[in-house]
Amino acid sequence: MSNSNNSVTVTEAISVVTLDISTWSGGVTMKQGELGVTLPEKAFTRGRKMLVKPETLNPALTLRRRARDRCLKVGTRFLGGFAVPKEALPDLLVDLAAMQTEFNDFVEDFVQRLTKEVDEWVDQDWCTDEMEDAIRRGVPSANTLRNRFGFDYGVFNIQPSDEEPENLSRHAEGMSGSVFREVAQAAERVYDDFIEGSRNRDEPRLTQRLIRGSITSLRDKLSGLEFVDKRIPPIVMELDDVLGRMPSKGDITGQNLGEVVSILIILSDEEKMQKLGQGLLTRQEFFPHQMVGSTIPGSSPSNSADTTAEAGEDDAEEGDTDLGASMPPPTPKKQNSAGNSVYVSF
Repeated sequence: MSNSNNSVTVTEAISVVTLDISTWSGGVTMKQGELGVTLPEKAFTRGRKMLVKPETLNPALTLRRRARDRCLKVGTRFLGGFAVPKEALPDLLVDLAAMQTEFNDFVEDFVQRLTKEVDEWVDQDWCTDEMEDAIRRGVPSANTLRNRFGFDYGVFNIQPSDEEPENLSRHAEGMSGSVFREVAQAAERVYDDFIEGSRNRDEPRLTQRLIRGSITSLRDKLSGLEFVDKRIPPIVMELDDVLGRMPSKGDITGQNLGEVVSILIILSDEEKMQKLGQGLLTRQEFFPHQMVGSTIPGSSPSNSADTTAEAGEDDAEEGDTDLGASMPPPTPKKQNSAGNSVYVSF
């Protein structure tokens, strides 16, 4: 039996948002032999003669990434665009309109200062007079340059075709896979931020920024798309339970940290996440009873002896026999088997 809800119900609950955002590469495509002079690698790369410093175009590239991330924050990839719950659409469109304005403002400003950007590019030690001439010959006109940029988006609703109703059903069935995959990738990045942020500290901890920002965003994304798959609502309930236990101020440590780590371990793995939604595993199975060599208050692992032995074997393989000893730490272990302790060392 499929875990996805009826495709008609799903497609009626979403709108599809498409993005069409293009940026200028900063150069013109041509062969090295056509230049009449040999340019250094920084000025001629991948068959393209660079006319400005590549980093001057970073604002446009950043806005393109922000637009995609904003769509993924509330939606999931679908039919070449993003399936977005209709209730989340108004706020999304407001943000996309603001990004479009910011993008167009950047383009107009860039067009106005193109000559200055070219001057700065050729005013470098590597650029000879012959190279400068070859570069300036490729500078586009203002109108041509404007046409190299574009920021547009569209919104449309979909419905099954009378001729091929099963075609849309197949796409709707695959939507849940996209949701789980995107959440797992994002959760792994959150865990990586946790690992990095805890380095060189006496004990690992999570910041309020990660809790109230990144993890809450994952929860909100799943909540908005819970109609896509019947396994999603139980996952949202688990997240609500974890987030509801967290203090509103200060870093997250000790027992509270263990609660968050356990749900992150599950969210970082598509299969574990789906099993949680089916009731085939519990968050407690992944609670990290020990972190950095000290027991988390309130934990009582039933297999502490076994897990200590297993940890010791792993540490021995890595040349570290005592988690509390003053020696180079082992590589952080980010996932575990059900019931085993998770050791996070720095």
